Formats: sequence, structure tokens, C-alpha cells
Amino acid sequence: MRKSVKFTVSVIAVILVVAVLPSLCGAQTGWQDRDNRNVFNFETYQVSPKSSMYTFWTTAMFLSGRYTVVDNVGVVAELPVAHSGIDGISGFGTDVSASQWMIGNPYLGIDLKSGDGALTAELGFRPPLGAESKYDAALIGTMASLDRPGAFIPNAWSLSGMIGYRRLMSNGVVLQVRGGPVFLDPTDRRHSEAETYLHYAGRVGYQNASYSMLVGLSGLYRASSLDGLELGFAERSIHSFEAIGHIRLGSVQPGLRVVIPLDKDQTDVFDAIYGLNIGFLID
Repeated sequence: MRKSVKFTVSVIAVILVVAVLPSLCGAQTGWQDRDNRNVFNFETYQVSPKSSMYTFWTTAMFLSGRYTVVDNVGVVAELPVAHSGIDGISGFGTDVSASQWMIGNPYLGIDLKSGDGALTAELGFRPPLGAESKYDAALIGTMASLDRPGAFIPNAWSLSGMIGYRRLMSNGVVLQVRGGPVFLDPTDRRHSEAETYLHYAGRVGYQNASYSMLVGLSGLYRASSLDGLELGFAERSIHSFEAIGHIRLGSVQPGLRVVIPLDKDQTDVFDAIYGLNIGFLID
């Protein structure tokens, strides 16, 4: 019985239990290169779901960028897009074919860096502009980007504040930590209340002038109460393992990301998330 109310990372739980969960990491997931003044990023994520009815082009995409206003202060923006493609045989033996596109909740924020770039801070918000009727695409978008599911959830304003620390040692070893609170204010409080979440992530790896490789863990903790239930840390939190790689080709920086769910509630829905990022340096 206690397990049935566990705060789960499964897509269905994210959509139904945390129906208006906001962006967890602002406009960027925290694994893009923040060393440069101005950058434009394209990200695409694909999920390997348990169901074979989803087509290959079922994915979520993010167009984001950072522009420096003054030294160490930048404006960050993002536009999320999701596509759901279904083609197969339903449980009733009928052919099912459907395609649905959704433009999610855009993001706007401010990004601050210390003089040496070791410390970063980001404060931003998402207005509830995503279409409420695009359930299939919202589901896929949330599956493909569990570190910022609010990008595809309608009917809620979200405000997030993230602080990060990054240390690059002389031997090329790099350490990263990042985290902060997320506040949610639904547009209709008759059906839901304001919520507070904490996001955190840590990574370690190697970096030089040509490439970088990192591995780490990320998590989400629900700080606000869950319908008055007395839940422990394990029941309020969700975690995943990720591996990240980038190469530097002048002003173009392609990268790959693989996310492996660590909770059974996730693995019952999908096996992994595969991401591709391409950054274009504007400076």
C-alpha cells in the first residue's frame, strides 16, 4: 500500500500525480557548455519505451540560447517542442496511427557567472502557454526530458532558481554540482495547490581543449506535502544516472547524452533516454 503512493519518476506519475510539475533546470539542463559568452543550442531527446507502438520520430526538441548583456550576466531563453507518433495495433486489435505536435511552455531567465566561471546562478520562469489538449505530445515530451518536465505541462506558472559550482583541475578532471528550488503556481487552484521541489545533480569526468566526458547522478525531491501523507526521502525523491560527452569543432560543439532510470517505476515505462546536442558559438 505504501509503495502505491510512492513519488515515482514514471511518466504516468509525472503527468497524473505531478500534473503541473515545473522546469527543474531552467532553460538548459546544466550539461551544455557554459564557458562561452553567446551560444545557441539545439537538443533532441528520444525515449526507448516499453511499448512498440511509438515511431522512431517520437521525440522532444529544445531550441535555447544565451546572450551576454554585460560581463558575466546573460539572458537565457528556450522554446520546447514535442512530437508523438503512434503506429501499431491496439489492445482491441485495431490499427492505430496518430501524429501530434506540441509547442510547450517557453522559458526566459537570467544567467550569472563568477569572474572565473566556477560559480553560476540562474533564475527564470515559464508561463503556462502549452496547449492543454496535446496530451500525447506532452506525455512524450515529459518522458524525453525528465529533468525539466514543466516544459510540456500546461496550466501552471513555474519559477526556478539554480546554483552551480564547477571545478576544472590541472590534470583535466572536472567536478560539477548543481541544484536549487522550483516553485509552482497553478493557474486554477481549485484542482491543485502551489508546490515546491528541489533539484540536484552531481557529475565528474575529464575535459581538455578537444573533448569532455562526464558521468553523474541527478535527482528530484518533492519538498511540499503529498495529500497529507507521511513519506520518507526515498518515497519523495527520484534519481537517474547519466553519461555525457562533447567534442569541440571550432564554433560547433556536438554532444551526446544517455540517461538511465534508477527506479523501477521508470524502468517499467522506458529503458533509457538518448539525447543529441549541437551548440553553435556566436562570439
